[in-house]
Amino acid sequence: MNGLQIQFIDAGVGDCILITDLVHKKKILIDSGPSKGEGRLSVSQNLSQLLCHDKKIDIAIITHNDDDHIGGFKSLIEEEIINVDKFIFNNIKQVESNIVESKKASYRQDIELHTLANKMEINIDVMIVEDDIPNIINIGAMTLKFMSPNKNKIEQLIRWSQSESTKINDRQKLSPTCTSESLEDVIKKIKDNDCFTPDKSPTNGSSIAFILEYGEYKFLFLGDAHMDIVEDFFSREAEKINFELIKLSHHSSEKNNSKAFFDQIFCDKFIFCCNGLNNHGHPSLVTIARLSINFPNSKLFFTSDNEDIKRITKSFSSRCTYSADGILEFNYEL
Repeated sequence: MNGLQIQFIDAGVGDCILITDLVHKKKILIDSGPSKGEGRLSVSQNLSQLLCHDKKIDIAIITHNDDDHIGGFKSLIEEEIINVDKFIFNNIKQVESNIVESKKASYRQDIELHTLANKMEINIDVMIVEDDIPNIINIGAMTLKFMSPNKNKIEQLIRWSQSESTKINDRQKLSPTCTSESLEDVIKKIKDNDCFTPDKSPTNGSSIAFILEYGEYKFLFLGDAHMDIVEDFFSREAEKINFELIKLSHHSSEKNNSKAFFDQIFCDKFIFCCNGLNNHGHPSLVTIARLSINFPNSKLFFTSDNEDIKRITKSFSSRCTYSADGILEFNYEL
Protein backbone atom coordinates (compact mmCIF):
# COMPACT_ATOMS: atom_id res chain seq x y z
CA MET A 1 0.00 0.00 0.00
CA ASN A 2 1.27 3.48 -0.88
CA GLY A 3 0.40 6.60 1.03
CA LEU A 4 -0.04 7.84 4.58
CA GLN A 5 -1.44 5.81 7.45
CA ILE A 6 -2.57 7.39 10.74
CA GLN A 7 -3.46 5.12 13.65
CA PHE A 8 -4.90 6.47 16.89
CA ILE A 9 -4.38 3.93 19.67
CA ASP A 10 -6.72 3.65 22.65
CA ALA A 11 -4.52 4.94 25.49
CA GLY A 12 -7.30 5.20 28.04
CA VAL A 13 -7.22 8.78 29.28
CA GLY A 14 -4.09 9.52 27.22
CA ASP A 15 -2.76 9.99 23.68
CA CYS A 16 -0.80 7.66 21.41
CA ILE A 17 -0.70 8.18 17.64
CA LEU A 18 1.34 6.27 15.04
CA ILE A 19 1.86 7.97 11.67
CA THR A 20 3.49 6.04 8.81
CA ASP A 21 4.65 7.28 5.43
CA LEU A 22 4.28 3.95 3.61
CA VAL A 23 6.07 5.20 0.50
CA HIS A 24 9.29 6.19 2.27
CA LYS A 25 8.88 3.78 5.23
CA LYS A 26 9.10 6.56 7.83
CA LYS A 27 7.27 6.49 11.15
CA ILE A 28 6.33 9.15 13.70
CA LEU A 29 4.99 8.26 17.14
CA ILE A 30 3.16 11.01 19.02
CA ASP A 31 3.02 10.34 22.77
CA SER A 32 2.85 6.98 24.53
CA GLY A 33 -0.15 6.99 26.82
CA PRO A 34 0.11 6.66 30.62
CA SER A 35 2.62 4.70 32.71
CA LYS A 36 0.01 2.48 34.33
CA GLY A 37 -3.45 0.96 33.93
CA GLU A 38 -5.49 -0.25 31.01
CA GLY A 39 -4.22 2.55 28.78
CA ARG A 40 -0.65 1.37 29.30
CA LEU A 41 -1.61 -2.23 28.45
CA SER A 42 -3.56 -1.19 25.36
CA VAL A 43 -0.69 0.90 23.98
CA SER A 44 1.87 -1.88 24.52
CA GLN A 45 -0.28 -4.57 22.94
CA ASN A 46 -1.44 -2.51 19.98
CA LEU A 47 1.99 -1.05 19.17
CA SER A 48 3.53 -4.53 19.34
CA GLN A 49 0.94 -5.73 16.85
CA LEU A 50 1.19 -2.72 14.52
CA LEU A 51 4.98 -2.52 14.44
CA CYS A 52 5.54 -6.28 14.32
CA HIS A 53 9.17 -6.84 13.20
CA ASP A 54 9.87 -3.24 12.13
CA LYS A 55 10.10 -1.48 15.50
CA LYS A 56 11.95 1.59 14.29
CA ILE A 57 10.36 4.95 15.10
CA ASP A 58 12.13 7.67 13.11
CA ILE A 59 10.75 10.50 15.27
CA ALA A 60 9.00 10.16 18.62
CA ILE A 61 7.25 13.36 19.66
CA ILE A 62 6.56 13.92 23.34
CA THR A 63 4.00 16.70 23.26
CA HIS A 64 4.49 17.55 26.96
CA ASN A 65 5.38 16.21 30.39
CA ASP A 66 2.06 14.89 31.71
CA ASP A 67 1.86 11.19 32.52
CA ASP A 68 -0.90 10.46 30.01
CA HIS A 69 1.44 11.60 27.23
CA ILE A 70 4.99 10.80 28.41
CA GLY A 71 4.34 7.95 30.85
CA GLY A 72 4.57 4.95 28.54
CA PHE A 73 7.79 5.75 26.67
CA LYS A 74 10.23 4.35 29.24
CA SER A 75 8.66 0.90 29.31
CA LEU A 76 8.08 0.84 25.54
CA ILE A 77 11.81 1.39 25.02
CA GLU A 78 13.01 -0.94 27.79
CA GLU A 79 10.69 -3.74 26.64
CA GLU A 80 11.96 -3.22 23.06
CA ILE A 81 8.49 -2.57 21.68
CA ILE A 82 9.86 0.52 19.93
CA ASN A 83 13.33 1.48 18.72
CA VAL A 84 13.47 5.29 18.65
CA ASP A 85 15.90 7.08 16.34
CA LYS A 86 15.17 10.61 17.58
CA PHE A 87 13.00 12.37 20.15
CA ILE A 88 11.41 15.77 19.83
CA PHE A 89 11.15 16.46 23.53
CA ASN A 90 11.11 19.78 25.39
CA ASN A 91 12.60 18.24 28.51
CA ILE A 92 13.35 20.47 31.47
CA LYS A 93 17.04 19.57 31.58
CA GLN A 94 17.71 20.90 28.07
CA VAL A 95 15.36 23.87 27.89
CA GLU A 96 16.01 25.40 31.31
CA SER A 97 19.63 26.33 30.57
CA ASN A 98 18.59 28.04 27.34
CA ILE A 99 15.56 29.91 28.65
CA VAL A 100 16.01 31.14 32.21
CA GLU A 101 18.44 30.84 35.07
CA SER A 102 16.96 28.24 37.37
CA LYS A 103 17.48 25.73 40.11
CA LYS A 104 17.76 22.09 39.14
CA ALA A 105 14.35 20.82 38.08
CA SER A 106 13.10 17.51 39.42
CA TYR A 107 10.32 16.42 37.12
CA ARG A 108 10.75 12.66 37.55
CA GLN A 109 9.45 11.15 34.32
CA ASP A 110 11.03 13.94 32.28
CA ILE A 111 14.46 13.32 33.82
CA GLU A 112 14.15 9.51 33.70
CA LEU A 113 13.38 9.54 29.98
CA HIS A 114 16.13 12.06 29.24
CA THR A 115 18.61 9.83 31.13
CA LEU A 116 17.43 6.70 29.30
CA ALA A 117 17.66 8.41 25.90
CA ASN A 118 21.23 9.52 26.62
CA LYS A 119 22.16 6.03 27.83
CA MET A 120 20.81 4.50 24.61
CA GLU A 121 22.34 7.29 22.48
CA ILE A 122 18.97 8.46 21.18
CA ASN A 123 19.12 11.99 19.78
CA ILE A 124 16.92 14.60 21.46
CA ASP A 125 15.81 17.80 19.74
CA VAL A 126 13.77 20.53 21.41
CA MET A 127 11.03 22.41 19.57
CA ILE A 128 10.36 25.95 20.75
CA VAL A 129 8.47 27.96 18.14
CA GLU A 130 9.96 31.33 17.21
CA ASP A 131 8.53 34.11 15.08
CA ASP A 132 10.01 34.65 11.62
CA ILE A 133 11.50 31.13 11.59
CA PRO A 134 9.94 28.28 9.56
CA ASN A 135 9.63 25.87 12.56
CA ILE A 136 9.41 23.02 10.03
CA ILE A 137 10.65 19.42 9.96
CA ASN A 138 10.55 17.27 6.82
CA ILE A 139 10.56 13.47 7.01
CA GLY A 140 9.83 11.32 3.97
CA ALA A 141 6.93 12.99 2.16
CA MET A 142 5.65 14.49 5.42
CA THR A 143 6.09 18.11 6.46
CA LEU A 144 5.52 19.09 10.09
CA LYS A 145 4.77 22.78 10.76
CA PHE A 146 4.91 23.58 14.48
CA MET A 147 2.73 26.23 16.13
CA SER A 148 3.32 25.50 19.84
CA PRO A 149 4.96 25.95 22.29
CA ASN A 150 6.68 29.34 22.23
CA LYS A 151 9.31 30.67 24.63
CA ASN A 152 6.70 32.18 26.95
CA LYS A 153 4.95 28.82 27.44
CA ILE A 154 8.26 27.09 28.19
CA GLU A 155 9.20 29.78 30.72
CA GLN A 156 5.89 29.17 32.50
CA LEU A 157 6.60 25.43 32.57
CA ILE A 158 10.04 25.94 34.11
CA ARG A 159 8.74 28.28 36.79
CA TRP A 160 6.04 25.76 37.61
CA SER A 161 8.51 22.87 37.79
CA GLN A 162 10.68 24.76 40.24
CA SER A 163 7.76 25.34 42.60
CA GLU A 164 6.62 21.73 42.71
CA SER A 165 7.89 19.39 45.43
CA THR A 166 6.63 16.25 43.69
CA LYS A 167 6.30 16.12 39.97
CA ILE A 168 4.29 12.97 39.33
CA ASN A 169 1.73 11.90 41.89
CA ASP A 170 -0.03 8.56 41.91
CA ARG A 171 -2.93 8.75 39.49
CA GLN A 172 -6.19 9.36 41.28
CA LYS A 173 -8.91 6.79 40.95
CA LEU A 174 -10.99 7.84 37.98
CA SER A 175 -14.75 7.77 37.69
CA PRO A 176 -16.98 7.95 34.61
CA THR A 177 -17.81 11.39 33.24
CA CYS A 178 -21.42 12.07 34.20
CA THR A 179 -23.83 14.07 32.08
CA SER A 180 -27.55 13.86 31.53
CA GLU A 181 -27.68 16.61 28.91
CA SER A 182 -28.18 15.97 25.24
CA LEU A 183 -25.98 17.62 22.62
CA GLU A 184 -28.98 19.60 21.37
CA ASP A 185 -29.52 21.01 24.89
CA VAL A 186 -25.89 22.13 25.13
CA ILE A 187 -25.96 23.72 21.66
CA LYS A 188 -29.03 25.76 22.66
CA LYS A 189 -27.35 26.81 25.90
CA ILE A 190 -24.11 28.12 24.36
CA LYS A 191 -25.19 29.26 20.90
CA ASP A 192 -25.84 32.86 21.89
CA ASN A 193 -23.84 32.94 25.12
CA ASP A 194 -20.60 30.95 24.86
CA CYS A 195 -18.24 31.95 27.66
CA PHE A 196 -14.77 30.48 27.11
CA THR A 197 -12.58 29.95 30.19
CA PRO A 198 -9.05 29.07 29.02
CA ASP A 199 -6.87 26.33 30.45
CA LYS A 200 -4.10 27.70 32.71
CA SER A 201 -2.06 24.51 33.20
CA PRO A 202 1.65 25.24 32.53
CA THR A 203 2.28 21.66 31.38
CA ASN A 204 -0.57 21.79 28.86
CA GLY A 205 0.61 25.22 27.73
CA SER A 206 4.03 23.76 26.92
CA SER A 207 2.45 21.15 24.64
CA ILE A 208 3.77 20.66 21.13
CA ALA A 209 1.13 21.23 18.44
CA PHE A 210 1.67 21.04 14.69
CA ILE A 211 0.20 20.74 11.22
CA LEU A 212 1.20 17.67 9.21
CA GLU A 213 1.14 18.12 5.44
CA TYR A 214 1.18 15.15 3.09
CA GLY A 215 0.65 15.95 -0.56
CA GLU A 216 -2.54 18.03 -0.64
CA TYR A 217 -3.72 16.71 2.74
CA LYS A 218 -3.40 18.68 5.97
CA PHE A 219 -3.85 17.28 9.47
CA LEU A 220 -3.84 19.10 12.82
CA PHE A 221 -2.43 17.53 15.98
CA LEU A 222 -3.03 19.79 18.99
CA GLY A 223 -1.66 17.74 21.90
CA ASP A 224 -2.98 19.59 24.98
CA ALA A 225 -2.08 23.05 23.62
CA HIS A 226 -3.58 26.31 24.87
CA MET A 227 -5.97 28.14 22.58
CA ASP A 228 -4.27 31.54 22.79
CA ILE A 229 -1.24 30.27 20.91
CA VAL A 230 -3.35 28.25 18.44
CA GLU A 231 -5.73 31.12 17.71
CA ASP A 232 -2.80 33.49 17.22
CA PHE A 233 -1.24 31.12 14.70
CA PHE A 234 -4.40 30.87 12.59
CA SER A 235 -5.08 34.60 12.83
CA ARG A 236 -1.89 35.14 10.83
CA GLU A 237 -2.91 32.76 8.02
CA ALA A 238 -4.09 34.41 4.81
CA GLU A 239 -7.13 32.13 4.59
CA LYS A 240 -8.80 29.35 6.50
CA ILE A 241 -7.07 25.96 6.25
CA ASN A 242 -9.16 22.93 5.31
CA PHE A 243 -8.01 20.02 7.47
CA GLU A 244 -8.64 16.40 6.65
CA LEU A 245 -8.84 15.65 10.36
CA ILE A 246 -8.11 17.34 13.69
CA LYS A 247 -6.94 15.70 16.92
CA LEU A 248 -8.65 17.97 19.43
CA SER A 249 -6.66 19.56 22.24
CA HIS A 250 -6.57 18.06 25.74
CA HIS A 251 -8.97 15.16 25.12
CA SER A 252 -11.61 17.67 23.91
CA SER A 253 -11.61 19.80 27.09
CA GLU A 254 -13.92 22.83 26.82
CA LYS A 255 -11.00 24.94 28.16
CA ASN A 256 -8.75 23.94 25.24
CA ASN A 257 -11.12 24.09 22.24
CA SER A 258 -12.72 27.49 21.74
CA LYS A 259 -15.46 28.79 19.47
CA ALA A 260 -12.90 31.24 18.05
CA PHE A 261 -10.69 28.32 17.01
CA PHE A 262 -13.53 26.53 15.19
CA ASP A 263 -14.33 29.82 13.43
CA GLN A 264 -10.77 29.86 12.06
CA ILE A 265 -10.66 26.45 10.35
CA PHE A 266 -12.56 24.01 8.12
CA CYS A 267 -12.81 20.32 9.03
CA ASP A 268 -15.35 17.50 8.99
CA LYS A 269 -13.48 14.86 11.03
CA PHE A 270 -12.54 15.31 14.70
CA ILE A 271 -10.62 12.86 16.89
CA PHE A 272 -11.31 12.39 20.60
CA CYS A 273 -8.52 10.69 22.57
CA CYS A 274 -10.37 9.78 25.77
CA ASN A 275 -12.37 6.98 27.35
CA GLY A 276 -14.86 8.86 29.55
CA LEU A 277 -13.16 7.59 32.72
CA ASN A 278 -11.96 10.86 34.22
CA ASN A 279 -13.00 13.64 36.55
CA HIS A 280 -12.47 16.40 33.97
CA GLY A 281 -15.49 16.09 31.68
CA HIS A 282 -13.68 14.46 28.75
CA PRO A 283 -15.15 14.14 26.21
CA SER A 284 -16.72 17.57 26.59
CA LEU A 285 -20.23 18.14 25.28
CA VAL A 286 -19.47 21.86 25.22
CA THR A 287 -16.59 21.26 22.78
CA ILE A 288 -18.78 18.98 20.67
CA ALA A 289 -21.49 21.65 20.67
CA ARG A 290 -18.99 24.33 19.60
CA LEU A 291 -17.72 22.33 16.64
CA SER A 292 -21.23 21.16 15.76
CA ILE A 293 -22.50 24.74 15.44
CA ASN A 294 -19.90 25.32 12.72
CA PHE A 295 -19.78 21.79 11.33
CA PRO A 296 -23.15 20.12 12.00
CA ASN A 297 -22.49 17.18 9.68
CA SER A 298 -18.96 16.49 10.88
CA LYS A 299 -17.89 12.98 11.89
CA LEU A 300 -16.64 12.32 15.41
CA PHE A 301 -14.09 9.56 16.07
CA PHE A 302 -13.39 8.13 19.53
CA THR A 303 -10.33 6.10 20.50
CA SER A 304 -12.42 4.17 23.03
CA ASP A 305 -15.49 2.02 22.39
CA ASN A 306 -16.51 1.45 26.02
CA GLU A 307 -19.99 1.86 27.45
CA ASP A 308 -19.16 5.21 29.10
CA ILE A 309 -18.24 6.81 25.76
CA LYS A 310 -21.34 5.34 24.12
CA ARG A 311 -23.55 6.64 26.94
CA ILE A 312 -22.10 10.16 26.65
CA THR A 313 -22.52 10.19 22.85
CA LYS A 314 -25.95 8.52 22.75
CA SER A 315 -27.81 11.66 21.63
CA PHE A 316 -25.59 12.02 18.52
CA SER A 317 -24.31 8.47 17.97
CA SER A 318 -25.14 8.58 14.24
CA ARG A 319 -22.17 10.90 13.77
CA CYS A 320 -19.80 8.77 15.87
CA THR A 321 -17.25 6.10 15.04
CA TYR A 322 -15.56 4.14 17.82
CA SER A 323 -12.22 2.34 17.69
CA ALA A 324 -12.06 -1.24 16.46
CA ASP A 325 -9.97 -3.38 18.82
CA GLY A 326 -8.39 -0.23 20.27
CA ILE A 327 -7.35 1.40 16.98
CA LEU A 328 -8.77 4.15 14.76
CA GLU A 329 -7.14 3.94 11.33
CA PHE A 330 -7.11 6.44 8.45
CA ASN A 331 -5.40 5.91 5.09
CA TYR A 332 -4.55 8.45 2.36
CA GLU A 333 -3.03 8.01 -1.08
CA LEU A 334 -0.17 10.34 -2.04
